[in-house]
Amino acid sequence: MWEQFAYYKKRAKGVRHGGLFFIGIRERSFKTKACFKCMGTWCIIDVNFKVKGESVMRKAIILAAGEGTRMKSKYSKALFSILNKPIIQYVTDVIKEAGIEEYILIAGKNLEDLKNLYGDEARYAVQEIGPGKPYGTGYAAKLGLDFIQDEDSVLILCADAPLFQPEGLKALMNHREKNKEAARCYAARLENPFGYGRMIYKGDKLIKIVEEKDADQEEKKVNLVNSGVHAFEGKALKFALGKLSVDNAQGEYYLTDAIEILLKQGEKVGLDVLKDSSEMMGVNSKVQLAQVENILRKRVNEEYMLQGVILENPDRIFIQPGVVIGRDTRIEAGCRITGETVIGEDSSIESGSIISNCRIGNNVRIRQSVLEDSVLEDNVDIGPFAHLRPKAYLKKKVHVGNFVEVKNATMGEGAKAGHLAYIGDAELKGDNNIGCGVIFVNYDGKNKHRSVVEKGAFIGSNANIVAPVHIGEDAYIAAGSTITKDVEKKALALERSEQKIVMDWVERKR
Repeated sequence: MWEQFAYYKKRAKGVRHGGLFFIGIRERSFKTKACFKCMGTWCIIDVNFKVKGESVMRKAIILAAGEGTRMKSKYSKALFSILNKPIIQYVTDVIKEAGIEEYILIAGKNLEDLKNLYGDEARYAVQEIGPGKPYGTGYAAKLGLDFIQDEDSVLILCADAPLFQPEGLKALMNHREKNKEAARCYAARLENPFGYGRMIYKGDKLIKIVEEKDADQEEKKVNLVNSGVHAFEGKALKFALGKLSVDNAQGEYYLTDAIEILLKQGEKVGLDVLKDSSEMMGVNSKVQLAQVENILRKRVNEEYMLQGVILENPDRIFIQPGVVIGRDTRIEAGCRITGETVIGEDSSIESGSIISNCRIGNNVRIRQSVLEDSVLEDNVDIGPFAHLRPKAYLKKKVHVGNFVEVKNATMGEGAKAGHLAYIGDAELKGDNNIGCGVIFVNYDGKNKHRSVVEKGAFIGSNANIVAPVHIGEDAYIAAGSTITKDVEKKALALERSEQKIVMDWVERKR
């Protein structure tokens, strides 16, 4: 239980308001509930703290060492992506929503990849994989016990099962703690239970969980199955895992045997049943990877539609969870939107567009284009077949047409590049016209250089702007010119050889 206290300390001369003063407190971990406000020469701190040993800490052990042989891949199963997000990240996100305060990843050969993903956010234990090494979910869970205290509330689940919902996991832990149970199982009823561990009852009393390969014919008829998720009291978990054996068909340490061990000790073991059995679906093959992705895409896209986004044929739209989309924005089939993208209201993202890590304003139209790490302000019009590369910044009412590429460049309000142009390492101040075939020549073979085009300047078709140059306000660059020097305000720059006409040349050539 979190307890609330207020502490006061005289503000010393020169000490800035806004700091936290902890006095006379030992062995406590703190969470700030609210910033203090100075009251005269005194400061009040309002904090929540938990005293070590006085309350339950919720932890999770995530089994992530599986190599995924059935995936037919050299990559870690837990790190395959669904909707541009690693499978395991769905698991860690949902347990945090469910109230888990600390989690332990049981890693295998994927340890460094997991550390790159989570850094110091997680704790790690390593399961050695190979001939002669112990196997099984029970052995893997046991590796996490160094981080578990007797009074902890522990959730154990697999890294390859991304569909569980936070409400159910939270309820599972709440029920175990409220009923003072040693463990609580999360089960589901399936029409076809083949391959799953069965929850075996004698009368109305759970007596064990038996795996498919160890079940007899009567036990295989049971359709109440183990979902792979369990909640334990820390002390009970340590005891049960210490008693596991490999006396089974697969010669492995089963986590499910811990339930039978506790029941034989007379401990209380409870059971919650999933309302939606699809939540327990794991990813053990690339067929299941596609099946799970379809379920997650449906969930994600339905939530966007409930928030006011218009999705045309949502089964064919790929949106990474976490993308922000405003009301009445329309997204057509075949679009892919990922990363930390934010899209405003009343915009239109048309078929085939790919958007990653972009900030897009209101009333923007994007047609069959690729955008990455870019910013588009309100009323911008893009495409078809345009490419915005990193650090493209398009201000209000900019138009970028077909086969135009913009990279590390700012296009000021009202600037237009209708077709077939490259705008790289440049700053256009606004109301500029960039003609067909214009190239901002930004690379000298060794270094990149930047050009500036002032407001109202006109760049004629097929011109080359060789950086670094400065083109003045309302200046004109004649079509076909190669500009290597600065152009003054309201000047015309013409750089091409004089046209020559040779009369009767064709007749003479014959």
